[in-house]
Amino acid sequence: MLKIAIIIISILSGFSLFVPVFSGYFIALLMLAIGGIVKFFPMAPEEIDCRRQFHQHLSGVSRALLIFSAICGLSCVISFAVGDHDGKDMLRGYLHFLAKNPVLWFSYWSFYWRFAISDENRVNFARSFAVFSIVNLFYCFAQRSFGFDWIHGFMAVLPENRLSGGVYRVSGFMGHPLSLGYCQALACVGALGLGFGCHKRWEKFAWYVGAVSALMVVMISGSRGPQLVLLIGLLTLFPLSVLVKNWKFSLAAALTVLFFGVKFGFFARFYELSSANLGGDMRMTHWAVYWRVFTEHFLFGMGPGGQEAAISAYYLSMGASDNIKIAHNAFLQYGAEYGAVGLVGLSALVFAWFKLTLRMVLVRRSMFSVILVTLLGALTQNNLQDSEYVLSFTVWLMLLVTLEVKAGESSKARRTKAQDSLARKGFEVA
Repeated sequence: MLKIAIIIISILSGFSLFVPVFSGYFIALLMLAIGGIVKFFPMAPEEIDCRRQFHQHLSGVSRALLIFSAICGLSCVISFAVGDHDGKDMLRGYLHFLAKNPVLWFSYWSFYWRFAISDENRVNFARSFAVFSIVNLFYCFAQRSFGFDWIHGFMAVLPENRLSGGVYRVSGFMGHPLSLGYCQALACVGALGLGFGCHKRWEKFAWYVGAVSALMVVMISGSRGPQLVLLIGLLTLFPLSVLVKNWKFSLAAALTVLFFGVKFGFFARFYELSSANLGGDMRMTHWAVYWRVFTEHFLFGMGPGGQEAAISAYYLSMGASDNIKIAHNAFLQYGAEYGAVGLVGLSALVFAWFKLTLRMVLVRRSMFSVILVTLLGALTQNNLQDSEYVLSFTVWLMLLVTLEVKAGESSKARRTKAQDSLARKGFEVA
């Protein structure tokens, strides 16, 4: 029964990367439930060792996340004490922060170590991810042409403001185009990294199918940021020596992408950057507003939630629309909400990500690419505040760690086998 439950959760984990984040929270509850149940069953020594190694690799990130959460909580308390804030709104905003950061992290942390024990669990995820990637790709193709918006009903159509150049900006089964775009950019580099590191043929195939599907979704998404970020992530993922060695294939692939991109208008929205009040011009307004909020609430910020009227006033004072906007920069958003104190906590978390990367051997380049995609995306979008993106980042980071642990266990087993063989032949083994 436990094995069946683990298989189901592995499959559903792949599905959750393409739909609203509620499914990810639901799976987190299932993971916690299984964690409570298995305490009553004995674990094999190799399972205990894999769990220990997985948790040890992620211990730095876990500590940094707890520190970040505590710092943001302290910032909220002080901001509430010295300012005129609605305590309920601030508490609601902070609880939302806790749910999509430490709660989600430790729920998956309590379960994903199982992917390092058995290849079957990871293969089930890979197959699920590949299948849902293809489904998501075909849906996005249809959505781009006809505007289907099935998460709001089978007869629902995307609003007119999503129509650009005669086609719709796709969001898949998610609520926002940029959520889809950045999550799929992350999925592409993460799946490629796992494909490079695993050994089973069908698992590699599944990862590569998912990665190519994610790449194509980003191509047709009409979202500039994810397209640029994915390009940089891919260039980071592939060593320069590999690109030079296979320069003919690399050049052919680049020309093919460019041809189809121009012919079918995949990159048409880049032209909007030169138009007034579109794209980059409006982002500059968001950044100016939130930079001003940050500087005027420098130490502890203005709090997470319940500040719509205040933010609206900042926009009006700068001659912009008073519609409530977000910073379109995750660092500015955290700075405005939690101040410089909160940014110190965020810096500690980012440092822990890079420290984890340096500890990796097999998946170091892949993990660096995943983190780079995340940080570059954070410069132009609130991806670190997006629950769907935080879920996706958590999943890919932990999957890469499980592959590292599995590779270490395989190497250890090979060394032990070799030592036993030498001992049987009469050689002294140190």
